[in-house]
Amino acid sequence: MAANSASGDIESTSTATSPTQVPVQTPSVIPGAIAAGSAGLGVAKLFGIGTSAKFKLPMPNPLFKYASSTTVFTIAALSTNDLNNPDMTYMASGKLPIILKTAGGSPTNRVKTPYGAFDFYIDSLEIDSTYGFEIGTGNTNATAINMTVSEPFSMGMFPIALNTACARNGYANYSAATWLLKIEFKGEDQSGNMVAVDKTSKFIPFMINDLDMQVTEAGAVYNIKAVPAGEAPFLPSNNVVTTEITIAGSSVQEILQTGPYSLQSVLNESYRQVAEKNKLEVPAQEVLIIFPQDSATAKMSATQPGEDEKERGKPAKKATTADSAKLNSTLKVSRSTINNTLIENTVNEIGASKLGFGTDRWGQTPLQPDIKVHNINTGEVDPSRISKNPNVSEYSFAKTSSIVNAINQVIMSSDYAINCVMTPGQGAEKMRKWWRIETAIYHIDSLVIDKKTKKKPQLLVFKVIPYLVHETSIPVSGTRSSSFKAMLAQCVKIYSYIFTGKNQDILKLNLHFNNSFNVSNTVDNGNNTTSIATAEQNSDNNARQTETDARDGGEDKKPGEGFNYESIFNSVKTWFNFRGGASGDDTPAHNAVKWMHEALTYGSDMQELEMDIIGDPYYLTSNGMGNFNSPPIPGQMNINSDGSINYQNGEVDIAIRFKTPVDINPSTGLLKMAGEEIGEFSGLFRLGTISHRWRDGQFTQTIRATRRQMFKTDGQELGYEYKTKPKVEGKK
Repeated sequence: MAANSASGDIESTSTATSPTQVPVQTPSVIPGAIAAGSAGLGVAKLFGIGTSAKFKLPMPNPLFKYASSTTVFTIAALSTNDLNNPDMTYMASGKLPIILKTAGGSPTNRVKTPYGAFDFYIDSLEIDSTYGFEIGTGNTNATAINMTVSEPFSMGMFPIALNTACARNGYANYSAATWLLKIEFKGEDQSGNMVAVDKTSKFIPFMINDLDMQVTEAGAVYNIKAVPAGEAPFLPSNNVVTTEITIAGSSVQEILQTGPYSLQSVLNESYRQVAEKNKLEVPAQEVLIIFPQDSATAKMSATQPGEDEKERGKPAKKATTADSAKLNSTLKVSRSTINNTLIENTVNEIGASKLGFGTDRWGQTPLQPDIKVHNINTGEVDPSRISKNPNVSEYSFAKTSSIVNAINQVIMSSDYAINCVMTPGQGAEKMRKWWRIETAIYHIDSLVIDKKTKKKPQLLVFKVIPYLVHETSIPVSGTRSSSFKAMLAQCVKIYSYIFTGKNQDILKLNLHFNNSFNVSNTVDNGNNTTSIATAEQNSDNNARQTETDARDGGEDKKPGEGFNYESIFNSVKTWFNFRGGASGDDTPAHNAVKWMHEALTYGSDMQELEMDIIGDPYYLTSNGMGNFNSPPIPGQMNINSDGSINYQNGEVDIAIRFKTPVDINPSTGLLKMAGEEIGEFSGLFRLGTISHRWRDGQFTQTIRATRRQMFKTDGQELGYEYKTKPKVEGKK
């Protein structure tokens, strides 16, 4: 952890006894299906975790129990140790060099520049978070941070303070360093005192992308654009492939991580070559693709060697520093003797999956290297030594492709992906397994900062983890799910809007309906493929055994229940057919995977919601922003054990209820309300993006979501009571 010296400090970066402690409401077993043990256990079995926790859902906004509330912002400098080990540093407790703190808090604790210590203030802050699969981000996440910082009565001292603090942590300048944005919520209690709202503090490590200064008569104003440090690998400078690459392997882990021709090996070799050509002291970065196991993933056995791993091994290099060895231990990786990159000994079910190539499904198989096919005595090519391994295939990617695309293309052709398509929704919630890619970044502190790059070497980590999607996320015309009641029981937030008398949260709501919305399907149902054509030419009667329906949904219902999609048949290809990968990988099952992935990551929806609410700390999270990730609550889909939104393990749903007047009561002259919610509008909405805004002393959020297809509650009312009403004797 950074030494405090005279630089200022954050007195206590965490008020919780544990950084993963959940904010518990009135103890109560969750109602509905979870109380019966069906809904929660369905998700628990999918993830291989325990039973559901005991707390009450839905949860109200924790700020509502105070007469008023305010937000305290702090920006502090992070050392390499702080960034790499958040659980032991800023997420637990400790002191960090403070750059600014709201309202002049802790005025004696500031970074001291050569010109003295200065106060700076955050005038506005906006954080745009992508929590669901969306166009532009796909199955990854993206967060943009924009803030305005004012420096009254002086100019230029803010970047000087940044550079002073980062220099003490061994960084060359503020753009190469990492910073911590701490957001604390305080409320006014019954005595008029401002107290910390329990377990709502958020910690966001970030990197500054752009800092623009404007000078006025009142001082300087800085417009800052930043990105969470944990998402730095998604930046084009880190994610885009600059040359054509070819990778090969027989399993997901081998072709992405452990093999001699793995994506990881090819990329890291190119970084080493760049370092040599530019006479850099060390490569500026290294890529690590991992398949982690944690409380949210099923247990996997130790990885078996891939089909091609025994070829062309390179001697391992010893770790150069003790810090590197410690980091490897934290990540549970070691240096490979085959490709000289970091590899895992144990992976999740995605990494352990085979690619399914063999004698009945040939890919683009690489030949043996020259040293293997030449006669050692004569030096001539020995035809008997020329062979192909049917279990291995090459995948090719063009220049300007991305690491994320390469990972997705490999997984889409794996047995894991096919099993996801072939297996219907599981548990009471009818969730299907898919996958998601998230990232982390680690700085190597012990290596010297290169004179040309001015940066510490960094380890860019791409994590491939299982992810749950609901069966209705893949549009199906004329069907709806039987799992909606179980899904409602999982909702952490339920909102009552029009004509309910219970709206405390919603400031503004727009609901857009595209009544001409249609869903594309393949003209040939995915069966017009080269593999099928070849098999038919060979009179193979088993050619179509791999057929699958990629859009299997819930149970059939009456045509008039709810709004419906129109299915059209207008294509035989998806976007992912044109983004590289394995040649010959065009079986019906693999086409079904690509159609399903396109539906999840590129689809729009018939009913789209945009809703402004009073700010709720639940939607703001520390998880995935840096290298901290709170474990999920066993059996719960939408909330982590730190009380924040769980967007990392599966789709997140909220519920909204609408009522409408149906007539005027002739006796009272008042509106006569419908007895139930409007079934075509009320219901479950899948979260997409959330914008968090602090302006003019107000904290608001804009939620963008899409309504679950064909939702109908069958008369179940979406109740939302902040307090349990006592039962009145004599009334049922």
